[in-house]
Amino acid sequence: MRDAERQVQEVLGWLRANITPIKTPTTGSYGMKHVVEDLLGRYVSNGELVAAALMAGYPWKGPFGPNATFGMRKKDVDRVQAARQEQARSAAGR
Repeated sequence: MRDAERQVQEVLGWLRANITPIKTPTTGSYGMKHVVEDLLGRYVSNGELVAAALMAGYPWKGPFGPNATFGMRKKDVDRVQAARQEQARSAAGR
């Protein structure tokens, strides 16, 4: 259980450092969890992302099955998605 708590705290810290909250939920948890896991370099479950986003106070709607939608600034999401793509290109070029 402590390991799970540590993993959620890691995602929470990453979200707070990289994604500004906005009022309107538009970012899906499932897609965002893939971005976070690639940039952290480890598997991140959808539940970890959802728990961390709720703890960070992002406005949300849902649930939609296991997923939720969160109020995350699009400019920030686009920036980290670009970093994810660049990381993938760099790894492919090795």
